[in-house]
Amino acid sequence: KDIVLLKSSEVERMEIKSGTENDRKDYLELYEYAAEHDMTNMIHYQYLAERIDLDNFIRNYLAHIYFGSCDWPDNNVRAFRTKTLGYDNSYHDGKWRFSLYDMDTTCEDYKHNTLLYALGREKRDWENNEYPAEWSTQLFAGLMDNATFRKQFLDIYQDYRQTIFQPSYLLNRFDEFVAA
Repeated sequence: KDIVLLKSSEVERMEIKSGTENDRKDYLELYEYAAEHDMTNMIHYQYLAERIDLDNFIRNYLAHIYFGSCDWPDNNVRAFRTKTLGYDNSYHDGKWRFSLYDMDTTCEDYKHNTLLYALGREKRDWENNEYPAEWSTQLFAGLMDNATFRKQFLDIYQDYRQTIFQPSYLLNRFDEFVAA
C-alpha cells in the first residue's frame, strides 16, 4: 500500500499499476519541470535531485543505452517510489526509482544510437522510423544540460566500462544464466 508503481505504455504516458492519479501527475510533472526550467541552474537541478534517485536513474539509462534498447524510453519504463518516508531504509525516501523491464528488443541493431535516441535527437531505425515521444526525452535531456549530472553520468559509465560492460564479465554472466 505504500508503493507507487507506474509503467509506460504506447496508449498512455504512464499507467498506474499501484497508486493514484495524483501520483502519476507527480511523476509526469518531473518531465515537464525539466523541459520548462534551465537545468544548468543548480536550484532547478536540486529540485529534481530531491525527487529522483539520480544514481538509479543513471544506471537504468546506462543499461538501456549500452544494450541498445529500441523500445524505450517512451515504452517499457517502470517507475516506483514509496508514499511515506522512513528512516530505517534508504529506499524509503519517497524518491522515484526505475527498474529494467521488457528488454527483448536489445542488442538487435548495432547501428542504433540509443544515447541520441534517448535524448530525442535521432530516429529509431526500425518499425516506424520515428523519434521517441517528446515527453519521454525531456527529463534525460534536461538533466544532461547540467554539468554535475553529466559528470556523474560519465563517472558511472567509466566504472561500468571497466567492470560490468567488459565482454569477459558479460560472457561469464551469460554462461551462468545458460547453465541455470
